[in-house]
Amino acid sequence: MHPQQRHARFNLIVILCALGLAVLGYGILYALVGPKGATAALGFFGLCGLLGFGGLFYRRRKDSPGVTMDERDEAIKRRAMLVGWGVDWLFWGLLCMVPWFVVMFRTGVKGTLEPMVPVVWLPYIYGATALLYVSAWSIAVLVLYGKDSEDDDV
Repeated sequence: MHPQQRHARFNLIVILCALGLAVLGYGILYALVGPKGATAALGFFGLCGLLGFGGLFYRRRKDSPGVTMDERDEAIKRRAMLVGWGVDWLFWGLLCMVPWFVVMFRTGVKGTLEPMVPVVWLPYIYGATALLYVSAWSIAVLVLYGKDSEDDDV
């Protein structure tokens, strides 16, 4: 398995574990202490700090000959990054424009002058876009490597 595939799988495992624990913890804390205390479950997203260890997959071992990534791997990386950025900008566009259109058509121009999203949410939204980009990149890498291996079999 190519290091880029291992990196993509590692990213997805870390993100899904952090997301699953955060949702589970939020549900449990919501039932026990209410909505204000339940936000403590978002601390499970600290596990996403493990994503920083993804670069360790690309270290070349002393006994392995050759290069870590060739032209095909670089092309897959570029296509996966393009998919990731596309999903990321689509998310931002939907997050910014859909609420604006709803408020604009319901209340008119005066309604859009008031802030629609509390400022406290902005760091969470920013973190969500980072996780969304990494997830989309990882899924695209796994799909593109799977697609290329099917082409090789023919």
